[in-house]
Amino acid sequence: MLKILRGVLNTTLTVVATIVWPALATLLIPFMPRSRFLELAKGWGRSLLWLAGIKARVQGLEHIDKNQIYLVMANHQSLFDIPLINAVMGIRIRFLAKKSLRLIPVFGWYLWAGRYIFIDRSNPRESHRSIEDAVTKLRQGPSLAIFPEGTRSRDGKLQPLKKGGFILALDSGVPILPVGIAGTFDVLPKDRWLVQSGPVALAVGEPIDTRPYTRENRSDLVQIVQKDLEVLTEQARAMLAS
Repeated sequence: MLKILRGVLNTTLTVVATIVWPALATLLIPFMPRSRFLELAKGWGRSLLWLAGIKARVQGLEHIDKNQIYLVMANHQSLFDIPLINAVMGIRIRFLAKKSLRLIPVFGWYLWAGRYIFIDRSNPRESHRSIEDAVTKLRQGPSLAIFPEGTRSRDGKLQPLKKGGFILALDSGVPILPVGIAGTFDVLPKDRWLVQSGPVALAVGEPIDTRPYTRENRSDLVQIVQKDLEVLTEQARAMLAS
């Protein structure tokens, strides 16, 4: 019963924080450059972890060059992967977002103001245009994060990576930054809504140069990233066990 009550409290605080931060950003639209909006995303991520009693362990931040633009590729265990990445990686990061999220009052306005990239997967023509827009924005910076599995894992294990997201890396020419996440599946698994307290871990790998690859041999790049994510996810799990 105590676990359920704690989960209800964590979930309530998470929802409130996810309303308050975008609302604050919306009020600041006339007074703040869009480039600063992603700084608010860091605050949102940190507040969610703190309010839910989630302690993050991090390794590999030395692999990040803060002057470099990256396409961050991470395994996807939970909705909490996004605030975790925002909170601990120390760089400004945008995410791909479903087009439908743009219609949500306040939250959608924040995504628009932060120049997040919207994807309409139900419309192939619009999806292609969104990818072209994403390539342009990625080259200009800041970094962009995607989950190449395509959806959250149902069992916490890394799923096969989809090739579509790799077009962004190849067409933009930016390096891929692999990231392994563990623990967020226990905090908030797919199809559940009670947020549980607990430790989470994030491991950053060495950047992968995408310039030697083309669309024709992108399968080789996919295999490299798949292997790196497997290793980094295990590394993150080891941090939780230590």
